[in-house]
Amino acid sequence: MYKKLLKEVFATKYNKKELIIPWHEESHLIVDDNYDWKKDCPTFNYVIDKIANYFNIDIKATRMNWYQFDTDHKYFHHDAATIKPHIAKKQNFTVGVSFGSTREIVFQVANHKDCRNIVSIPLKMVLQIENMVFYLKL
Repeated sequence: MYKKLLKEVFATKYNKKELIIPWHEESHLIVDDNYDWKKDCPTFNYVIDKIANYFNIDIKATRMNWYQFDTDHKYFHHDAATIKPHIAKKQNFTVGVSFGSTREIVFQVANHKDCRNIVSIPLKMVLQIENMVFYLKL
């Protein structure tokens, strides 16, 4: 699935240096949603449809993060819905799907004055899962 997704992204008509860009202080790459690439990526749309049907949700936005190397990561952050009530009315959950290399997933408890509390899914646990999905209700 991972290789198929990348093959389809790279096969789009867009300039790859403009389509696939560094994100979050260059900690990883994203496929830029300012381009209409998703219509040419049936595997991406297949995954989105599967998620929507499985969780019975109406997906409003998607993003493809690409963690190309083991050192790539995403810093702790808030989605816009956490700090903007008008966005929270339409975006109240996060679903993540991981293909390719396994990695630890860590969530920071952000609604508490002591934001140093974290919840971690250890790498040894993730290693047993080839493809992983998580769902968070905000």
